[in-house]
Amino acid sequence: MIAIYSDFNDELRGLWRSLQDEYDALVFQTLEWCECAWNTFCAPKRGERLHVIVWRGEKGESPVLLPTFIDRHATLRFIGDAHSDCGDALYLPGGNLYWPFRKIAEAIVSDKHVSAVCLQKFRRDSASLGYLGVLFKGALVYRDHAYSWLLLPEGSDFIDGQHQLRAKDRDRINTIKREFSGYVLSILSSHKGDAFPKLVIARLLEDMKRSGLRSKGFFGDNLMDFAQRIFEAGLCEIVVLRKDGKDLALSFQLRRGKRNHCWIFLYCDGRLNTLHRVGYLEKIAPQGGVFDFGVGAYGYKLGTFRPALDCTFSIRWGRGFPQKAYAYARMIWRFLRMEW
Repeated sequence: MIAIYSDFNDELRGLWRSLQDEYDALVFQTLEWCECAWNTFCAPKRGERLHVIVWRGEKGESPVLLPTFIDRHATLRFIGDAHSDCGDALYLPGGNLYWPFRKIAEAIVSDKHVSAVCLQKFRRDSASLGYLGVLFKGALVYRDHAYSWLLLPEGSDFIDGQHQLRAKDRDRINTIKREFSGYVLSILSSHKGDAFPKLVIARLLEDMKRSGLRSKGFFGDNLMDFAQRIFEAGLCEIVVLRKDGKDLALSFQLRRGKRNHCWIFLYCDGRLNTLHRVGYLEKIAPQGGVFDFGVGAYGYKLGTFRPALDCTFSIRWGRGFPQKAYAYARMIWRFLRMEW
């Protein structure tokens, strides 16, 4: 049975929370992230509608949930896709997922309110990427973004646990640590009662824009509002690097279980990227887990930390020729813009 939810009611919230805990979802698929994104960025007045699709099977079968909305161009998209580093359905892996995704695809294709589908940033191992990519007849499936990550062995020191680092990499890191010796790394969290550091963020943003490191439109009021929402919802830690009483760098770290995801990074000096990340990684490494650098194959990440590298994928499908032509053009555009 397929159910469509057009608001975040109690039934949907309860189902969503149980699925995200069972599935050990990434933060971008959690109810809290999606609800914050919907309340911040989506605009029903412009014709955007919540359209969360849920498949329920026989007794004992785990539901499948697709966290989507319909934008003002009648395109089905993941909630918060522009600001998420990963998109996916919520499902329990390992079972027979053909019928759930077949019914979901049929429901989307037969929905008169949906003229196109644009589902972005699936990780390579996503079952929903494989099923939906096949079940949407004529859909385009293509590579869209690069991302990188490190495995943190539990109980180990950060540097000692990263065997891929060469001697010159370790020397570079130690040189930067000596150059900025005396720095302090503070981790702010709503769980500890810390306030959202809006003024610190605004100052660093102004420094970056003044120096040309970010465009004038970067991190506007909507994104500031969203960042505060996810911080207060407990999805995000804010890590601030200070030296001699001055705020030098700040990052938004999304944490869920032993998954650590660097979302947005602000700094006033490029060397502080390395110093800040090393300081934070040294703090969390003994707990073990995965540290995700997020999307973008930036040279300073790859050259300094030598992380594992992979890419995400998009699915685009259109009902008519204009939608199909646009999907093809977007695929070519993404191919030309890929970093590798």
